[in-house]
Amino acid sequence: MSAALEMFGVVFHLEDQRCCLLEEGDKEADLDLTSTEFHLFLMLVKSEGQTISRKALGMVAWENRDGAIESQGLDTLIAHLRKKIGNLRGSIISVYGQGYSFHLNKVKRIG
Repeated sequence: MSAALEMFGVVFHLEDQRCCLLEEGDKEADLDLTSTEFHLFLMLVKSEGQTISRKALGMVAWENRDGAIESQGLDTLIAHLRKKIGNLRGSIISVYGQGYSFHLNKVKRIG
């Protein structure tokens, strides 16, 4: 059994870099994230309520290359991540001129 971390109804399977949302009956719905999306989402969720700089997120996304990325590249990754995380998409907040943050209280429940 692989190590897993559960936060806010999201299960991060660390060894196989799989991320799932918990559903009724503790069933897991796989989000089918790429490795980069997995690491970005994990960083954001673990830092709930804090703003993560674009540079720090870039270092995670581009494997410690000093975060030297095009701004649009990170924005595109975040946009793809938001699409995949369903009802949690509103929890990833852009902080103008700084980066992104994860705020669970910003989540809009659908249905």
